Amino acid sequence: MSDTTQPASRQRKLTTGHHTLDWWAAGTPLLLALFAAESARHFDPASGIGIFQWVLCAALAGLAVVIIALRVDVTNHRDYYGGLALIGLALLGLWAGSDLAGMRGFSFGAGTAPRLFACGLAITAAIVTVTGLVTEGEPLGKYAVRGPFFVCLGVTAFALLIRGVVFDWNGATIKFPAFGLVIASLATFLISAFASRETRWVESIITSVGLTAFCWFLFVWMLGLPFQIWPTFLLAR
Repeated sequence: MSDTTQPASRQRKLTTGHHTLDWWAAGTPLLLALFAAESARHFDPASGIGIFQWVLCAALAGLAVVIIALRVDVTNHRDYYGGLALIGLALLGLWAGSDLAGMRGFSFGAGTAPRLFACGLAITAAIVTVTGLVTEGEPLGKYAVRGPFFVCLGVTAFALLIRGVVFDWNGATIKFPAFGLVIASLATFLISAFASRETRWVESIITSVGLTAFCWFLFVWMLGLPFQIWPTFLLAR
């Protein structure tokens, strides 16, 4: 009867006492803590969203102190820095939408969805960050620029197309007309599809149309938000 050897389970342990101090690992959460404090100043400290951001600020500052005091060696850079990047994205959403209706309390408005998504993203990202501290990961490879570039370009296109924008360039006034929710959403989804080299355009177009219809159904029909649906300069003709 032969003995079978069971594979050793992967232990989760915080690696401390490293001979050098990882300033990047400590400085990144410290900068995010300052950002969280700045974002929290725009909200009532006694409100739920205000308390959430101050707790997140304290947790990030505590993480930086722990890394410095214990000389923590980050063994899973992908999860650790990826989680911190997502926390920064969530804080950016809360800070940028601090003046939107529905960002506070239980009232619905343009800021309700960003608030819920940003809080959920921050909580999930915090779990990913802690996982990066206590597990070993593969070394970092090459950074893919294509995906983040087209996703950010899609978000920027949505911001320009949904309401239009006017700005001055060397004394000349340049104006982008408002194209409305349908065109802006459809353009955003199609531009974001370029982020992958394996995109199948027939499926992507069908998906984009379906997601655009869902956005209209959720934000306009169900929530009753006063979004412009179609380009006004076309309807005026």
